[in-house]
Amino acid sequence: MFFDPRDPFPLPLSETVSYEEKKAHAIEVDKWLGIDTDSIELAIREKYTLVKGDRELWLHKSPQVFSTPYIEIREILEDAGVSKDETVVDLGAGYCRMAHVLAKHFPGVHFAGVEFVGERLEAGRKSLERHAVSLRFQLIEADLGKFDVASLCLSNATYFIYDFGSVSDIQAILSSLSSLASAGRVKVIARGGRVRDLIARHHAWLGEVVTPVHRPNYSLYRSRE
Repeated sequence: MFFDPRDPFPLPLSETVSYEEKKAHAIEVDKWLGIDTDSIELAIREKYTLVKGDRELWLHKSPQVFSTPYIEIREILEDAGVSKDETVVDLGAGYCRMAHVLAKHFPGVHFAGVEFVGERLEAGRKSLERHAVSLRFQLIEADLGKFDVASLCLSNATYFIYDFGSVSDIQAILSSLSSLASAGRVKVIARGGRVRDLIARHHAWLGEVVTPVHRPNYSLYRSRE
């Protein structure tokens, strides 16, 4: 599908739009937003090791592999029904693509992005400032395997988790989220097979109390009604 700067984050008119088409569209959007992912990722690979111990840091993969396409982000957020004054927390925010989609199509929704690689986060920040988005956002450089989601102090939030790294890191985030469930409802968007499998096998508090909504590429979870 073609990129149109008047409608940069569209909902596809047909379910036949392939994932490859969505990724190709995302490349054009990145250019339009002024995010030079190729040069940034090259600098990152030269700075960091590919694997730190047994942990996956996604340093050897293309941004189109570890980043959710803008079109799919729009689909997911519409499906999740995010609402005004809610904060969407992107755990593994990368270049903060989600923030741009929220600013365009979800007025009054806030954004918090947590990302391990500071260069990606800084590129996202510059892009948001360059386009002067009308969005309240918070960007946090942190190791997700050690990040306590309670430190965000949010009462109305949806947490987006992609298969961002090693199993141990995803488990750590899910366990951190479980600590919030006793105080209120926890809403999670899980994209990817690994995180959904971990929820199904180890996190009944999220996957079995309320029936999840499963889509081909992602699932929507709530810890309570």
